[in-house]
Amino acid sequence: MSKTFIGPKLRQLRISRDLTQSDMAERLGISPAYVNLLENNQRSLSVKMLLAISEAFEIDVKDLTKDDGAHILADLRNAFNDTTLEGDPPDVQELRSAIDRAPGFVEHFLQLHRAHRAALRIIMRGGLDAPDDDLLHATPESAIHDVFRRHSNYFAVLEVAAENARRAIPVAPESLFVDLRAGLRKNHGISVEVRSLEEMGDALRIYDEDSRTLRLSHALNTENRAFPMAHVLAFITQGKMIAKMARNAQVDAALPER
Repeated sequence: MSKTFIGPKLRQLRISRDLTQSDMAERLGISPAYVNLLENNQRSLSVKMLLAISEAFEIDVKDLTKDDGAHILADLRNAFNDTTLEGDPPDVQELRSAIDRAPGFVEHFLQLHRAHRAALRIIMRGGLDAPDDDLLHATPESAIHDVFRRHSNYFAVLEVAAENARRAIPVAPESLFVDLRAGLRKNHGISVEVRSLEEMGDALRIYDEDSRTLRLSHALNTENRAFPMAHVLAFITQGKMIAKMARNAQVDAALPER
């Protein structure tokens, strides 16, 4: 069973109730030093402690343990890739540290970036006179990220198509590569070959449509070989639908020519 760490949420909860660490410790029947360890993720929470916090502060355990870290990390990385920001972006470790130690600051920064993006959309649509061209250099990556965020990374038609594909090619986690390769060959006449680093050069995958051959670099481990296979399968079976979704995505692509 994985350990549960909720330090930043516990600190936010305490501050929102205008409590000191001693006040919280008294309510929970533990020491202030232990509260400090919990808030700094230096101790994991037991089920008993989670229930005690839930009862003492009338908060749902699910709200305490809900992990939004990956979603917030993706939003942060996208924000720092904005070309209006100068200098090298923070690395992943720095971003994770900010999420853990300053979640309120991170949320306000993301709100500011979303407001900035909204203002750019108004400018791109001619809402302001004489916009500064430098402000319009939003990256295509940011525009695409916005599309996925608006849909919460969920597209119902793709989910249905993926489920149908899973039924057409039954796979098991322990034999994902083997099962996908066999399914591509049997159902679509696509061969999958693993080639040497020397032969592939810098490429990790090459799909030859004429010969219906997917070449994968030996640099990819077994798990990572499955993704390009699924990628090819998606475009072979659902290419028209994906193209239609892309056309209807309402991407703010009014980017200046470079």
